[in-house]
Amino acid sequence: MSGLLARLTGRRKESTPPDYEEAKHLASDQSPKARRSLAARGDVQPEILYFLADDPDVDVRRAVAGNDATPMCAVILRNASAVWRHSWTRLRATVSGPP
Repeated sequence: MSGLLARLTGRRKESTPPDYEEAKHLASDQSPKARRSLAARGDVQPEILYFLADDPDVDVRRAVAGNDATPMCAVILRNASAVWRHSWTRLRATVSGPP
């Protein structure tokens, strides 16, 4: 596992991308740093980047948005989702009124 993390964080240069199972495991890792490193790689499968576009850590989402390999639909859906959540929260507060 430390070899994989070293590859993802750039401490050791290797040209082989993580295989799908490794990437899937890292995408759900507890460490935001590991997820952020994965999100910044240009050789990660698009579906992994799509999954990471909805990560709870803002820096992971930024890394996905800045990655040229990220499918545009992942960025668009992520932004649309954020707008929808914000609108829904405002609407709910308006309808329910003050506590």
